[in-house]
Amino acid sequence: MKIEIEKLKNSGKNPRKITKAAIERLKKSISENPDFFEARPILVNHVGDDYVIIGGHQRLEAAKQLGMKEIPIFAFENLSDDLFDKYMLLDNVNEGKWDVDLLLNFSPELLNCFDFNFDLIAKKTELEETTDTFIKNMFYEPSGLKTNLTDCIDTSRADVLRCEIENLDISEEKKEIYKRLADRLVVCNFSLFAEYYANCNNLIEAELIERLSLVIPSVPTALKHNLVKLSAEFYKQYKEKK
Repeated sequence: MKIEIEKLKNSGKNPRKITKAAIERLKKSISENPDFFEARPILVNHVGDDYVIIGGHQRLEAAKQLGMKEIPIFAFENLSDDLFDKYMLLDNVNEGKWDVDLLLNFSPELLNCFDFNFDLIAKKTELEETTDTFIKNMFYEPSGLKTNLTDCIDTSRADVLRCEIENLDISEEKKEIYKRLADRLVVCNFSLFAEYYANCNNLIEAELIERLSLVIPSVPTALKHNLVKLSAEFYKQYKEKK
């Protein structure tokens, strides 16, 4: 059975990470073997008018990149949540890297049926500790230290590269472009910027520092203006710790 790719729905539960290298390998296999999908169709759960992907997320992405409009599927009818999860894990055991965040959403009973090459409990603890550290490091309390703006940045590497670019045998237009790119090597000391911002009495300068995202005065403001993005788990824990 074939179906239009646009009709397939993602469950958002796939615990495998899709890598560029894996996609490229699949694209090559699909291009060289016309019957590829006959042997490995996309597995879906057919519920009403919906076709929800169980297995084949990487194969589907490869097909999309190859410009395919239709794709062979094997459809299960009205699977229970438990069977859906089981079949999804079974389809993913041999390929790709595990997304531990998503993997931990599956039931412990189901996860115990699989032999992972890492300790899930240790991974969970590691993720929790990383999340906690991330949230703590989001905030910085100025100490009252007086700083100069020039102390907040280190331009040494950028300056050296800009000098090298100036001596290259290329057009002036290209030199200017590469010099601007060299400024990516400027190192900002955000702790010192926070100190400088806290002692800044010039409103225009303070607003410029905020627009450059050198300091983020509040998380809600940063989220509102898309200065930062938090994962759902980080945002949930941030709200709980407020």
